[in-house]
Formats: sequence, C-alpha cells, structure tokens
Amino acid sequence: MIVDNNMHWMPEGMFDDEDLLEEVMRIPNRNEDLACYLTNIPGSDAKQVVVEQPVGYQNLNYTDLDVNFVKRVEMLDEIGIDMGVLRIPCLEEWMTLEECKRMNDRMHETVMRYPGRFAPLAMVTPWGDRDSLKELERCVKELGCVGVEMAAHYGSKHMDEECFRPHMRKIAELGVPIVVHHTPIPAAYQSIYQKDKTRRLLGRCFAQMTCITRNIFSDLFEELPDLKIVHSYMGGGFFSFVDMMNVGAHTTGKYKEEMQRVRDPRMGAHFDKVVKENIFLDMCHATPWGKNTMEFAIRAMGADHILYGSSMPIKKEWAYEGPNFIRSLDITDEEKSLVLGDNADRLFGLTKFVNETLPGMK
Repeated sequence: MIVDNNMHWMPEGMFDDEDLLEEVMRIPNRNEDLACYLTNIPGSDAKQVVVEQPVGYQNLNYTDLDVNFVKRVEMLDEIGIDMGVLRIPCLEEWMTLEECKRMNDRMHETVMRYPGRFAPLAMVTPWGDRDSLKELERCVKELGCVGVEMAAHYGSKHMDEECFRPHMRKIAELGVPIVVHHTPIPAAYQSIYQKDKTRRLLGRCFAQMTCITRNIFSDLFEELPDLKIVHSYMGGGFFSFVDMMNVGAHTTGKYKEEMQRVRDPRMGAHFDKVVKENIFLDMCHATPWGKNTMEFAIRAMGADHILYGSSMPIKKEWAYEGPNFIRSLDITDEEKSLVLGDNADRLFGLTKFVNETLPGMK
C-alpha cells in the first residue's frame, strides 16, 4: 500500500458556494495582525483565499485544487497512490468547536464519496471541555477518524502545557495518533516574517522544532507513554538535532562527569525512549529535502519513523515525483516500503479502516 500521509483537504465546492466560502474565511481570527481575503491568482481568473500574518505578508493560499476531489482521485491514480490521509491545512489554530464539527462532517462526506481512497483526521478544539471531548469520541467512533490533527501551537500556548492535557489524555484513551501540522509561523516570529522564504519555510520548521522539544522535556510522555505524535515538515529538521539535543547523554570516560553537569534529567534514557516510541516525522513533501538530507533523516530516525507525504495538491512536482524520489534513495527495499506506506498503515490502522470501519459507516 502506498499512502500519502500529508494530503490537504478543504470543503468540496467551496469556491462555488458563497455561503460556504464566507464560513471558511471567517475561521482565521482577523484582527490588526491577521487578514483573510479572496483574490485572483496572479495571471489568472481563478480565485484564491489568502491569509496574511502579520498583515501584508502572505502565509497561506487556498485554491480550487484544495477542494476538487474528482481531480484529486485522478491524480492518485496517475501517480499510483492507494490512499491519502486527509488534514485541514493550517486553519486548526483558529477553529471553534462548531466550525470543527462542520468540517469533520464535511470531510466524512468526502471519505464516503470515494470509499477506500481517503482516511480522515479529526479536528477538535484542544481545550478539554466536555463538548470537545465528546466531539473527539464522535470523530473516532462514529466518523472513523484514524488520528487527530493539532497545531504546533495555539497562539502563545504549546502542546506540553497543562491546559491541553485533558484533550491529549482523551486521544490516548481512544488509541489514535496525533498529527501535528505546522502553523503558518512560529509563536515568536518577529525576526523572520519580513522575508517570504524565512517566513514560509524556516518559520514552519521553528514551530515544529519548538513543539517537539517542549514535549520531550515535559512530563507529557511520562503520563501518556503510549501516545504517538506525527510531526509534519520532518519535525522542522528534528532528525538533524536528535543527538545534539541529547548532548552528553552517552558520553563515557574522563569527560563523563563534566557532561553530566549540563544534562537535563530527561536526557539520556528518557530522551531515547521518547524518540524511539513516541515521535514520528511526516516529510510533508519529499523532493525539496533532497537525496542526501532524506537519506540522513532515515538513518538518524530509522525508516520506521518516517512517513511519506506530498502536501497534495500544492505542487505537482511534489505529488507526481515524490514516490519515485523515495524509490531512488540508497536505502533497502524494506525501508522504502516502510516510508511509502507501511508506517502510515501501522500508525493509523488503515487496513482495518478500509476493511472493517469503512463498510460499517454511513
């Protein structure tokens, strides 16, 4: 099974339904620091929804490709992708519970319209109130959601903070993974927002790296040791910092005592255990990372911790060239199978979803 673990979803027909379009455009919390508006794609009559944050700096662009799933299935067939795991790209930070419910229902309709081609992630406000916890349960038990999407941060709040713990306890109880989608920019963005690529590329990496390391150095995985978290954007490059962030943990000999003084109590065995058992990376799109970086990431994290994704439908190159790029890497055939689909199947229970859950849903 070939699985695209990072497949974007927005409501089908959004650009043809004025009321639905307005509903979606109300989700970003428009204020003096954030703008959301409808405009033409440059050089085209086609429309796009643009989110600027801060105002004057584009960070998100939603187009017809995000909402046209007839074309999406055609793309899957052309590329040879068996299944896509659907997520809402970058709106999760701002959504209300009622908006989440409507989006969950609409994503469910997409999944049912194309049976066996897509699996849904739940979107639920993360504050752990009674109604939000009920929505988590409804999504997994009634809508068949195979995981729960969360933002890398919510305003200035991060996942390791106590206010999110009831939400995460419930997810752990339900036995599904969390998928952390990068936010448009990190919580502290003052020094990077002025340049387009530092804002769009480096910013997303900062957001994910902050999320992962805060989680590791908190008590999150001590309380919820079976919780699995998949981080998009290759965790912001976490694979390249995995040894450095555990500095001194494995030092022996005459320098051991010196290095022990700089250690955090959660370095060493705790750090290694969390990386091995709880942290997984979704490449978001394969080809931009390049052959050397991708091979290094797979060596650093292990092939069983990397999930293929393309951010379909953002760029055709990422979608159409991604699987063959993975096949071209100097890794074993078994490792290629893990990355291209076996890891997603295991983490999200996709075979069970197709064979058991989907046939029983309406």
